[in-house]
Amino acid sequence: MRVTVGLSPGSRYIGIAVLYKRELIAWRVHTFRGKWSDAKRQAMLATLEKLFAAYAIEAVAVKVSDKLPDSFSFGQVLGLINVLCERQGIKAKYCTLSDIKRQFSSNKQVTKEAIVSYLVHKYPELTTEYRREERNQSKYYIRVFEALAVVLCLDD
Repeated sequence: MRVTVGLSPGSRYIGIAVLYKRELIAWRVHTFRGKWSDAKRQAMLATLEKLFAAYAIEAVAVKVSDKLPDSFSFGQVLGLINVLCERQGIKAKYCTLSDIKRQFSSNKQVTKEAIVSYLVHKYPELTTEYRREERNQSKYYIRVFEALAVVLCLDD
């Protein structure tokens, strides 16, 4: 069975969820402070390279917005993910929030909150992050839940 990773990327944070045989084995949010620069791009690339090497990643799913932001830095983040996947011989699958919602419910509207609730029920090890997220005014851990949701889309 393969090791898969879900990524919820941004130019400041990258949410990560790693699954092996549909078991959640690692999750976190990596923070990259400061304005966009080549050094920041290199730090992101090095972080993802270490992740791919540590878990021998075989498949990648990336959460993207329904409408891609017109941001140079976000384009750079997607580009470095593409380059890394190409180097590793992995074809990344890109899914929008709408794709994720369809994965979780084909016949009715489903909210992001309902998806998070389902994920916490299915993966109780995320309860701590869920409770923290409930208290946070600015959403931080949502990136972990997005990464997990998108990686579950690989099995369709």
